[in-house]
Amino acid sequence: DHRAPPFCFLTKGRKLCIRDALKKVGLNLNLRKSLYLPLMPRGGRLVVPAEGLSIDIDGRRLWAAPHNVRWTYLGVAFGAQGVCHNTPGKVTGILDKIDRAPLKPLQKLAMLRDYGIPSLTHQLVLGNTTLTTLKQMDIKIRRIIRKWLRLPFDSANAYIHGPVGDGGLGIIELLTQIPAIRASRVGAARSQLFEGITSQQHRTLTSRLDRRIARAKRLHETTDGIDLAKSRDNKASTAWISNPSTNLQGWRSLGMVKIHSGSLPTRVRTTRGRRSG
Repeated sequence: DHRAPPFCFLTKGRKLCIRDALKKVGLNLNLRKSLYLPLMPRGGRLVVPAEGLSIDIDGRRLWAAPHNVRWTYLGVAFGAQGVCHNTPGKVTGILDKIDRAPLKPLQKLAMLRDYGIPSLTHQLVLGNTTLTTLKQMDIKIRRIIRKWLRLPFDSANAYIHGPVGDGGLGIIELLTQIPAIRASRVGAARSQLFEGITSQQHRTLTSRLDRRIARAKRLHETTDGIDLAKSRDNKASTAWISNPSTNLQGWRSLGMVKIHSGSLPTRVRTTRGRRSG
């Protein structure tokens, strides 16, 4: 019988049976959880056909993956072309859910800070994420936070992204933090895989402490945030942000945020940049 065995491919005239190769290393193919990706030569390159053929293995069918197939492995989305691109829509869905929730402003902020953004960090760090996408996500996040807390449009971004203990709202800036976290993980992996190379040699704001200090410094260098430089010396001054009370009235919490952030529409603030002399 010159026919190739089930699930076999001809490579340079030799029969390569994937099923038998897997058995040699103690692995069995689970057809219910498997797809195969057909590749066809076209124009000097390999492409995924719009409609692939199925393969029968011992009377059971292994389906071909279509060109637009998506699957998730270890929290990262993959497709026929490799790791899928992350889009700003990932954060939009989370923001919409929190925005519609019957919560007070500071509770919405805590939900986004403690659950919403951390749920995206793994995908953004290990997935295919561009700096433009991260910037667009940051803009969406800052816009809705200003809506929740009634902050003016010219309130400092550093106040939103500053650590809670240093006087900020604790929302990490994806544009700066995601690349730093990625560099930290790559540096740690490199130090484990290659001798003589330590993560310290590739360290650029990669530790959590370094990232926190950098965020706090940007906050305290702003005009509105300079008075928050001693916040870490008095933890009670920021406890109401990290653990918002359910008994605190919404309108009162909005006033507290405006005072804390220096966003009250005082004459000095509203004429900033227009005064002469």
